[in-house]
Amino acid sequence: MRRSNLIPAAIFFIFFMFASAVGAEYAVMIAKNVNIRTGPGMDNYIVCRGEKGDLYNYVGEEGDWYMVEMFSGEIRYIGKSVGARLTEQQLLPGHNMAVPESEGRRMSIFRDIEYAKDRAKKEAGEIIPEVVDRERYENFRAIREDGNILYIMHVYGVQPALYDEIIKEGERKGW
Repeated sequence: MRRSNLIPAAIFFIFFMFASAVGAEYAVMIAKNVNIRTGPGMDNYIVCRGEKGDLYNYVGEEGDWYMVEMFSGEIRYIGKSVGARLTEQQLLPGHNMAVPESEGRRMSIFRDIEYAKDRAKKEAGEIIPEVVDRERYENFRAIREDGNILYIMHVYGVQPALYDEIIKEGERKGW
């Protein structure tokens, strides 16, 4: 192998190893009833409230705010004063980062999530009809979807960060 081909290969290898070593990152709620907002600031809309110990997929930071990806795919914000950043290696058994063992329970969660999504569409349409203002409808639908699904995750006692795992299994198995 020529030397010029080794450099890109080495860079790719180092990048791959670094990315693998970092693993998943989470924002964990360290207070009760944490407001999760549409933007970084107290004047932004409250989407829903997280519970102490909830883990969300960490995306980044903006000032005094953690950015997390919610169920709708939208980025939401959690104040650094009520949250903390954790790596996968820092998780403890008490964080309960495992989907329920029972397939029947996972199927129930999946189906309830699908119902929560449909309900969010209905709620958004009642407030802002899609034909009147599609952008505002979609924004409100995403807000309601995040709140409804978080409620489902809390009812079942499942970490919010496990949402994707449950959805992928449900879609793969055709639940």
